[in-house]
Amino acid sequence: MSKTTLSAEMKIQKLRLMVHLGVPAPERVETQPVDIDVVLEFSTLPGGCLSDSIDETICYGTLADEFRKEIAGKEYKLIEKLAHDLFAVTKRMVSSLREVSRVEVAVVKVNAPVEGLRDGVRFVVRDGVDADRS
Repeated sequence: MSKTTLSAEMKIQKLRLMVHLGVPAPERVETQPVDIDVVLEFSTLPGGCLSDSIDETICYGTLADEFRKEIAGKEYKLIEKLAHDLFAVTKRMVSSLREVSRVEVAVVKVNAPVEGLRDGVRFVVRDGVDADRS
């Protein structure tokens, strides 16, 4: 009988953050909503699957808190820069989990000031890109 290796994925979807964001300075005066999506792929099951211990996986509440700390008091002109900064926070948070094989962070500017744009603008930063995505 062959042994099956299990993998896993955690998705954090539509974490709403309020950010000073926009190219023109007047757009950055008031905060505006952005939605954050995070995908963590695990090459093997994180230890928390068996131990039921938060210490052996990623605490998404802590990750959300770290995102809020990262953006506190900052202004961003571009969602690209915001996505990059949040990606760096995520990589730092998962650095002790050797099972994490891929990280993806997406930022959606919900109310982009473009006439007719209904679902916002999304920018994604990822690592560990699969061959079928390149």
